[in-house]
Amino acid sequence: MKNVILNSKVLKAFVVAGSLLVSTFSAHADLVLSFDQSDVEVGLNETFNLDLYVDVTTQVDSILTWGLDLDLSDSSVLNLDSFTLGGDFSSLISDDGIGGAAKVPGLFGSNILLGTFEFTAVGYGSTVATTSNTVGDLFEGFATTNFFGPSSFNSASANISVVSAPATITILALASLALFGFRRKA
Repeated sequence: MKNVILNSKVLKAFVVAGSLLVSTFSAHADLVLSFDQSDVEVGLNETFNLDLYVDVTTQVDSILTWGLDLDLSDSSVLNLDSFTLGGDFSSLISDDGIGGAAKVPGLFGSNILLGTFEFTAVGYGSTVATTSNTVGDLFEGFATTNFFGPSSFNSASANISVVSAPATITILALASLALFGFRRKA
């Protein structure tokens, strides 16, 4: 009878310990993606950078590898010139997106630079740059040290407007006034 009581106590202890262990690893924070600028205004033919950051505040979600796509709502406004990985990552071959592998596995903290996009404004208008991942694509998403399930993350987005440069218009107006002034005197 003692063995049955002991075995039931041991079994209960294992169940409680196992439940606590699973709840510890399954209760994790989401990864938060963001661009360094949410609203960008540039002139035609100007080049600008947009940095992509991630916040990983729970060590259980530490980054091993990652991969994403960049979508533009209007691709006639911007040209993506290049993407440079952040210093904490080495190149990871992706079929159609961007990505990296952590140089030191288990990377976590705030404002981790995933990489920098360089764009050139090639047309007037506005577009929204959004990070995304294709469901079912093995190269996209975040592989973390959370082995009990995938870490969820939000999409980062930035509104980008290409406008005529105010300085150019001002210079053109001043030149016109000067030309008109010289014409009156003659």
